[in-house]
Amino acid sequence: MSYRFFGLFLLVFIGNNLDNLAQDESKEPILNIAPERVLINNIYIIGNEKTKKNIILREIDLQTAIYYDWEELIQTIESDKKKIYNLQLFNNVEITPLFTGPEQIELLVTVTERWYIIPNLIFNLADRNLAEWWTNQNRDLSRVNFGARLIHNNVGGRNEKLRIGGQWGFVRAFEVLYSKPYIDKKQKHGLAVQYTYFTQKTIPVRSENNRQVFYRNENEDVLRRNSSAFLRYTYRGSYYNFHFLTLGYTNTRINDDVFSQNPNYFIHGDNRLNFFMMSYNFRHDNRDNIAYATEG
Repeated sequence: MSYRFFGLFLLVFIGNNLDNLAQDESKEPILNIAPERVLINNIYIIGNEKTKKNIILREIDLQTAIYYDWEELIQTIESDKKKIYNLQLFNNVEITPLFTGPEQIELLVTVTERWYIIPNLIFNLADRNLAEWWTNQNRDLSRVNFGARLIHNNVGGRNEKLRIGGQWGFVRAFEVLYSKPYIDKKQKHGLAVQYTYFTQKTIPVRSENNRQVFYRNENEDVLRRNSSAFLRYTYRGSYYNFHFLTLGYTNTRINDDVFSQNPNYFIHGDNRLNFFMMSYNFRHDNRDNIAYATEG
């Protein structure tokens, strides 16, 4: 019988007889067979029908051909399970050590993948809040935005994110976002791009008596066009530290009729407003569970 089959048989034997061993004080506890240290020969991953193996291995600190103290191994397994789960690609993650010989094991990583394609309906009010719409805008249904958005959280199995959305109603908009966490073999550098575009036929031009005054011309022309594009570079040098550098450009164009209502709508004497932006963010994320954190 090979070591690998012996390891699988041993795990089944332990599961079936652990209760009997606990009740029989004359028998030595099975946990005493754990060696002081072990060598990891291989790491196997099963259940990843969509997700690429290297995306999962990126989150595993344990390495093959290295000896680990048994207690250190157990603690690192728990830590690696949390990191894999925090990819938000799997419903369940298990890491099981399989004995294949004296002081030698193989790691079996078992994952259960989530449903990655998520449709999302858009239905909201264009006003600042419900009270504004209900009282000041007389519950006007034309001031409702509606549409749909499609989100894919694992496009090519490499944890890429794709979001495409369209919106109609008071504000007509279109958006597309694509992010790839790793663009290099060492899986440290990533990129994301985003583009949004929206138009409005009714826009606020001034305020009177603490209320916004909206304007729409007789021809119902588009009074505002806005487009923006962003490029984000990400760097993840360690498991818990994330660096984000974002470059963006925004272009806004206002119909000339708006200036008949408010000559100071733009104070620079033009109906176009263009600007670039740059930002840097750093995030240290050591949560045990991103969705429902209890520590970290």
